[in-house]
Amino acid sequence: MALCQLAYVSDIDRPCSPGDISNLVQAARRNNVRDNITGILLAGRGGFIQLVEGPRMAVIGLLDRLEADPRHHNMVVLHRGDAHLRAYPDCPMTFQYADSDSLNRLEMSVPALSSGLCSKLTAEAVGLI
Repeated sequence: MALCQLAYVSDIDRPCSPGDISNLVQAARRNNVRDNITGILLAGRGGFIQLVEGPRMAVIGLLDRLEADPRHHNMVVLHRGDAHLRAYPDCPMTFQYADSDSLNRLEMSVPALSSGLCSKLTAEAVGLI
């Protein structure tokens, strides 16, 4: 099985209440279990940053759904590539409110995010959060 990782940042179309976030995370966990996808979602007042990983076709299908989701605007893919191991193997969707520490942990868990353009985009994404 070819393992693929995808990381993106996007604007949120409207403020999300804790209930909205809870519903989103519960639905993502159900879908991710079905599709053998794991990852982490970081959310804040203005945006999402997410890393997902799993079988290539499942991740591509998820990206297609995310791009069509009206809650996402200005989506920028920070990283898309093959992986030998999962950075988040034990959870179909970890959720955290984004802050500098959680962004640093995300960058440390996926080496491609800490290089060049990806690092710059991730730093700019803090403004969304």
